Amino acid sequence: MDKNTKDFLRELNAIYQNVRSVADEIKESVREQTGGRAGAPPAPEYRASPRGNGTAEAPHAAEPPEVHTPPAGHRANSMMPLVNVSEDDEAFWIEAAIPGADPASVDISVAKSRVTISGDRPSTHKAKLHKREYADGPFLRTVDLPVQIDEDQVSAEYEFGILRVRLPRGISVKRVKVEVKG
Repeated sequence: MDKNTKDFLRELNAIYQNVRSVADEIKESVREQTGGRAGAPPAPEYRASPRGNGTAEAPHAAEPPEVHTPPAGHRANSMMPLVNVSEDDEAFWIEAAIPGADPASVDISVAKSRVTISGDRPSTHKAKLHKREYADGPFLRTVDLPVQIDEDQVSAEYEFGILRVRLPRGISVKRVKVEVKG
């Protein structure tokens, strides 16, 4: 490993440690606000956008999904696919960018509210590579959703390098619109 790569990895690790420290401070603040009980403090009027673009978003009724990436040092050659997580009244949706992956090699596991997508993306380049923006080899991404999922009804499709996973809410946590008669 050359010196520039080592320096880059050191800087990346320092950033990761800083983010973990801030996350720990936020968790401690939440514990203090709730008196150590389970649950979250009252939702703020607005919160910073998770997109990091300096905007604010209205609060969400449930906690937003938590997307996990492997910890520092975890299989340095593994790819962490970019994901979008969204929801509608019936289900959550995860879209993962895994270009070139064979759909048969993709494994999706669901346990209660945790979804893990893993697999292997084979090398497709034969010529000298000048720039790489996505990696070959194994990939792994885990998402914790704020509600349990109906594991028996999960479905997935893969098209144009995008894996789209439909994760229906568990029976007891589906949103239902109730008409009020007056």
